[in-house]
Amino acid sequence: MAKFFFRYGSMNSGKSTMLIQVAHNYSETGQRAIIVKPSVDTKQEGIHSRVGISKPVDIYASENDDLYKEIKTLYKKDKFDAVLVDEVQFLQPKQVEQLYRLTVDMNLPVIAYGLRTDFMGMAFPGASRAFDLANMIEEIRTKCTLCSKKADHNSRRKNGEFEKSGEQVVIDDGTQVEYVPLCSKHFLQKVGL
Repeated sequence: MAKFFFRYGSMNSGKSTMLIQVAHNYSETGQRAIIVKPSVDTKQEGIHSRVGISKPVDIYASENDDLYKEIKTLYKKDKFDAVLVDEVQFLQPKQVEQLYRLTVDMNLPVIAYGLRTDFMGMAFPGASRAFDLANMIEEIRTKCTLCSKKADHNSRRKNGEFEKSGEQVVIDDGTQVEYVPLCSKHFLQKVGL
């Protein structure tokens, strides 16, 4: 039976790089994986890794899309072997459930990558549902930007200052916004609870 994998990590942990590598591994063995990305992530077209590699996306998911139906329809036209999801935290919980159903009803492995929490330490609804349903959960580790200890949290800096409140998702609002990983100690010092 296929499984639903949730691979999570802080910002800069290499999630997109791993997704691209997994897609490559499927193609190396004569198989194909389709890639799903939430349409709210408007940084760039496709999947881009900080190491300079990229991959096109097959489905850009809007919040009202039925991913089960859309992927099943695509499968009937052109069979594939797995579904890879970037930025799963931006999906609606219902869409994560639809992805899970694919593993059961169609025996398709789904490997979802994303953040666990936002810049204030609050769970993203899509990530929370992925934790609930995943058959396999794997943490992808990275280091704190300020001290090199294991990063447990994400933070957001706007114009160089750590933010303690605001919209949960800010992709590009015209200001200098950056997301950085922090260890628990620095998260409490810079952002707080």
